[in-house]
This record gives sequence, structure tokens and C-alpha cells, in this order.
Amino acid sequence: MMKNIALIVISLILVNCNKDSEEPFLNEEPVIKTLQAISVDATGATFRGELVQKGEAKINAYGFVWSLWDFEEPNVNTSNKITFESDVSTGIFEARIDSLLASGFEYKIKTFASYGTKTIYGNTVSFMSKGSEKSIWSKELSNLNLPGVHVPYGFSDKENGYVLFQDTKTYKYNPNEKVFHQIASFPNPDGSSGTKFTAVHLNDSNYILNDIDTNLYELNENTWSVLSVAPFNYEGFGGYYHGYSNANNILILSSYKSFNYAPETDQWYSKSSLSAEGFSVGGTNLDGIAYIMTSRKKIYSYNSVDDTWDYVTEYPGVLKSNIIGFSYSNKIYFGFSYLNHEETPWIDQTFWSFDLTKRSWTQIAPLPKELSTRGTMFFFILKNKLFIGHGVSKYYDLYALDFTKL
Repeated sequence: MMKNIALIVISLILVNCNKDSEEPFLNEEPVIKTLQAISVDATGATFRGELVQKGEAKINAYGFVWSLWDFEEPNVNTSNKITFESDVSTGIFEARIDSLLASGFEYKIKTFASYGTKTIYGNTVSFMSKGSEKSIWSKELSNLNLPGVHVPYGFSDKENGYVLFQDTKTYKYNPNEKVFHQIASFPNPDGSSGTKFTAVHLNDSNYILNDIDTNLYELNENTWSVLSVAPFNYEGFGGYYHGYSNANNILILSSYKSFNYAPETDQWYSKSSLSAEGFSVGGTNLDGIAYIMTSRKKIYSYNSVDDTWDYVTEYPGVLKSNIIGFSYSNKIYFGFSYLNHEETPWIDQTFWSFDLTKRSWTQIAPLPKELSTRGTMFFFILKNKLFIGHGVSKYYDLYALDFTKL
């Protein structure tokens, strides 16, 4: 008799549980879903989401958040986002994103909805970006195998980029095919860790100085030769030597020694060196004028016509060791300060532009991917783009900054 009573009680409990489960489930939270991005092209992408259930709570804001695939999960506090504050009804909503999407990067997207003090997210979807109208950055190549040894040095001519490693291996980059090819190695057999190079493009050739010997090497159609012998050597100077061409002359500038070389007559002329606190760490040139930064973050201009130096401004960014410099449209740019060392590298990924007319600094958008502090890097300027290569264990990623979008 007792067993029968127990069975009846258990049956009643099961019946009541089933009855409760059939009641409609009431939830004050909205239910939101992330859909695949559409219309992905060089101008941007269209993000899409769906509000499946509005819920009982009033939605204050909703939209999309996104981040790089290998970064943290997208969230409203630290990620890129676009927010709609208008009322939302159930169904599909979308937004065209024309900025903050760099070409060649994979991104994660999430929808979100906020109500009260809470925020809920939809599922995560990914897509490979083809760029955006307002993004200055792109990823050109991934896991590029450049098996040179020690720190690389980059330079370029009108058509191609080059990477010269300290072990003398040399590679040529074709921007149209997006391919590196190994070419004849730098002819100095004593190339080793610590070798410094300065390259200058003039007419159809690249000219390279180094701190091992006093030869001025010429690279023309993938062939190396010795063009001249310089009257100096950079050995013992740990700073940066800026080289550029002006009026068919080659100028080599630094806070150590400066020279002008005339290829037509094979003549070297001593020029005034930068005399300032600290030593030269980076430089660029614009309209025949060179701009050199010192280790004290001071920038000086050099006029080759009267062989004079003048103070210009102070760099507002972070300076660790060397720094990248380039110029475009009446502005000079400095940034990406780096210590290019295989064992103790360091990189600051911010860039600043200085308007020579307005005499003011402006920070520009950084590379969207934070680079590892491990490895080495190189850079060169080619066809209105700055190319930056960063690699670990001989495998490099190649990034580009498009000057025309600055």
C-alpha cells in the first residue's frame, strides 16, 4: 500500500512539472543574432543582425562591435562599434561600415543590445576584409618566408622594394604580383650581425653604403658593382644615416658625418653635419629639404643649397631608438619607433604627421594589429605606400599604409 502511495505522489509531481513546462517562457532580455556580412569590397562591408525577440525590457541602444580575429572577443567597451539609439523592432537591421576595416585582415563581428545597465551579445561571425574607403592600412602578405639572417634593411626604387639582410641575402619585391624574389646577394662577404646600411635611389639605380668598408655599391638590374670609394666610414657611429637624392647628387646626412656625392664626376664633398644634442635616429625629405630627428626627439631641416641646418619642431610621440620617417603632400610623418634587435626588440606603433604650413602635429590611425615585440622588421616606401615587414623566425607579414588616404 505504501509503495502505491509513493508512485501516485511521484506521478503527480511529474504531471505538474510537465504542465509547468508547457507554460510560455517569459524573458525580459532581448534575443539578438549576428548574420554574415554582405557586400564586402574595397570600400567596406555591410554588417547585418536580427532582433529575434525584443523582450520586456526597453532597449536603450543596439548595433555592432568588431575586432581582429586573433584579438579579444568584441565588446562595447574596447572594440570598434557602431550604435543605433533609435527604437528597434524585431527583424533584420544592418549598417554599412566604410572605415576601420583594413584590407587583408580577418575580423570578428557581434551584434549587441543594451537595456538598463546590461548589455547582451549575439553570436560571433567572421569575414575577411577587402578594406574600407577611409582605412589607410592593409595587410599585403602573410607568413612570407624570407630566410635571411640577422636584422633586415629595406629600400626601394621607382618600381620595386628590396630587403637586404645583414648576412648579405637580398630580396626584391614586385608590388603588382605581391611576390618577393631572391636576387644576387650583397657583394661584401663580411656582412654580419650589426651591419648598417644606407640606400639612395637615383635615376635607374640604387646606391648602398655600409659600415664595413668604404665602397659605394650600385644595384642595377639585379647586379651589384662598386661605383666609388667614399672618403669616410660609418664604423663606430651607432646612429642613423639619412640618404636621399637631389639634383642628380647623393646626400648622406647624420649627426656624425655628412657628404654629397656627384656620380657624374665621381666626386665626394664634405657637408655640414647635424650639430645638436643627441644623435640622428631617423629622417625623411620633401621638395629637396631633408628632415632629421635626433635621440632627443628634436627635428631639424637641412637645405643642400646653402648647406645649413635649422630647428623645426619636437616630436610628440614615443621614441625608443630608431624611427620611421616619410613625407606626403606638404606633411612629414614620423612614428613606429623601434629597436630592431632579434633578442630584445621593441616597437611603438603610433604615427604622427606634422603640417609644415600650419606647424602642428596630428596623430594618425595606428596599424590595427598590435605586432609582437618579438622578431625584426624592415620598411620601404614605394608608389605612394609605406610597406612595413615584421617577422619572427624568418616568417614575415607585410603591411602597407596608403598615403593617398591620409
